[in-house]
Amino acid sequence: FLVVLSDGGPSDYDSHAAAVQDVKEAVAYARAHKIDVTSIFFGSAGEREREIDLYNEMYGEGHIISCEPEAIVNHLVKIVKKNIFR
Repeated sequence: FLVVLSDGGPSDYDSHAAAVQDVKEAVAYARAHKIDVTSIFFGSAGEREREIDLYNEMYGEGHIISCEPEAIVNHLVKIVKKNIFR
């Protein structure tokens, strides 16, 4: 399994569209190779509300955990348990 921790959209690209497409392709590749990909998207409530559609596009609905930074550890523990015991 792969957990992606992120506080914002992809960067360091010449084009936002190219950046999003690159993430989508990487996620699709991983899933095609039987890797469970989950994104933990953290930040303030306002930041997460503004960016949630982007994350749904890149990772797919149901594969994103949106939380405050303080909650990351709790979510990581749940993901690890889910993947170890499946």
